[in-house]
Amino acid sequence: MRRVLLAALALLAQPALAAFDVAALMKQLAQTQEVKAPFVERKFSAVLAVPIDSTGTLVYRRPDLVEKIVAKPRAERFRILKDEVVVERGGKEQRIALASQQVLAAFAASLRGVLAGDAVVLLKYFKLKVSGDENAWTLELTPANDAVAGHVERITVAGRAGRVERIDTLEPTGDRTLLEVH
Repeated sequence: MRRVLLAALALLAQPALAAFDVAALMKQLAQTQEVKAPFVERKFSAVLAVPIDSTGTLVYRRPDLVEKIVAKPRAERFRILKDEVVVERGGKEQRIALASQQVLAAFAASLRGVLAGDAVVLLKYFKLKVSGDENAWTLELTPANDAVAGHVERITVAGRAGRVERIDTLEPTGDRTLLEVH
């Protein structure tokens, strides 16, 4: 009994390891200045016989540019800028102010906030929960308000160190989009 008590006291006397939490993950992610990586996106839906696959390049440049350049199945380009989303498709460009579309702003925040390591941006729309450690982590985003919850049930982001590898978006309907960054 005395040995067990001494062992427990010795463990308590050791300095505690720093917990890997939202702040630690955001600090790690915030160190990334730029990302340019190929991606594969797979959309699953109950109304589709097979998932729809897209491929292209994901670009992030600090402080607030996120760009998804789709090569297949058709050329498209989506850019999240400071206060708008720009969609280019079929030679035409459409600009949408983020202030005018709360759900679109939440989706933009989920990408930009994670890539930038910006918890303030994420917390405007989501509750955050981190699991794992700095070498292999998962960040779960759940909507903080009903407007966003009507379109997103949960976004799960996974990665290693300061690198995002997977973003899995689940909708309330059961539809799902999985984006894998290589």
